[in-house]
Amino acid sequence: MPFISATNGSFGFGRSVANIITPLAGSLFFNNNTNTYLTVSPGVTIGSGAYTIETWFYNNVGWASQRCLLGGFTASTGAMSIFFTIPSAGVITVTTDKYGGGGQRSYSFPTPSLNAWHHFAMTRNSSQLETVFIDGVKSTGASGGTSVSGGQQVNNLDYNGASLDIAKFYGGFWSGYLTNMRINIGSNVYNPAAASITVPNTAPLAVISPYTKYLMLGATVTSDASSTQTVTNNANSVTQSSVVKPF
Repeated sequence: MPFISATNGSFGFGRSVANIITPLAGSLFFNNNTNTYLTVSPGVTIGSGAYTIETWFYNNVGWASQRCLLGGFTASTGAMSIFFTIPSAGVITVTTDKYGGGGQRSYSFPTPSLNAWHHFAMTRNSSQLETVFIDGVKSTGASGGTSVSGGQQVNNLDYNGASLDIAKFYGGFWSGYLTNMRINIGSNVYNPAAASITVPNTAPLAVISPYTKYLMLGATVTSDASSTQTVTNNANSVTQSSVVKPF
C-alpha cells in the first residue's frame, strides 16, 4: 500500500516535481494511552445522509489493539465510532459502530505499514452508498450493510447522537499521529462508487461551508479551523509536533 515517509515527506505513490506543495503546520501526537484524546463540543452528529470523514494517520506502535479515529467514549447514544481491528494476518478492518446498539459496518484492507503516513477517507453519499479509501485505494471487502458489492455497501444507519471524542472510543484509542482531519456532514467529498480517489497531498484541507463541522490542521492541539467545535485536550496529554507531518 502506498505511503508517505514521516522522515522525509517523500511519497510512495509518486508525484510530479512541478506540483506546488503548501506544507501542513504539523500534527497531533497521541501517546498510546487511554487518557490521551480530544473532546469536541457540541460534537459531530453524522445522521443518516451524506458525509465524508478523512484524515492522515501514522501508527507508531502496532495494530494488535483497536485503534480509534472518532469515538463515542464520552457516552452519546447513537454516536458513530470509527476504529481499526485485525481479523487475520495481513488484513485490517475499518469498522463503524453506532453507540448504544444499532449495528456495525466493516471494510477490509491490506494492513497499512507502521511508522508511515497514510490517508484515510470514509464517505457516504445521499443514496447511503458507503465505502472507505486508504491511500486512495478502495476497500477490498464490505460487510454489515445491504447491497454489498466488493468494497462498498449501503449503510442506512442513522447516527443520531453526537460523536464527542477524537482518537478515543469505548474499546480503544489511537497511537501515533493524526493531522489534516476534516469531518463533512451533509455532503460527500469523494464518490463511494469510484474504484479509487486522488489523495489530497499538496495543501491543507479547507472548510467547505456549510458542511465542515471539524477541521484539525495540526497547528494547535485545541484549534478547529471550521470554528464549529470547542476542543478540550484531556489531561493536556495530546501534544503537537511541527516536524512529523505527511507534507
